[in-house]
Amino acid sequence: MKQKTVFADIDGLLVIHNGEGASRQWLLPHKLVDGAREFLDALEREGVYIVLVTARKECVREDTVQQLRWMGLIYDQLVMGLGSGPRYLLNDSKPGQPETCFALTLERNAAIDVGRVIAWMEAQCQSSSNS
Repeated sequence: MKQKTVFADIDGLLVIHNGEGASRQWLLPHKLVDGAREFLDALEREGVYIVLVTARKECVREDTVQQLRWMGLIYDQLVMGLGSGPRYLLNDSKPGQPETCFALTLERNAAIDVGRVIAWMEAQCQSSSNS
């Protein structure tokens, strides 16, 4: 099976979003969402390529990378400067695998139920390969 890729937002999914806009979010004290580190660790153990995304501006990249390190959050790639509006993932289908992209919206600042999310991911792969 080919390597899976997960795109995960930083503020509100992994780190508590305090209501400030992305341009100020990086300045304030940070607290991890419950289960955030365990979630990324579980993805890493499964060999998943982890892309963290954020609306934080590119000019605060160094500060953001330092914060992620300090909080012990692992990732493979960091994409910055995204809009804070809806995000869409488009991908092509593969022979024998008509569905190749999936989305799951989680409540802002809510604990991540690692087992539930991993089970959801596995179910998506199963249903896609059975199509």
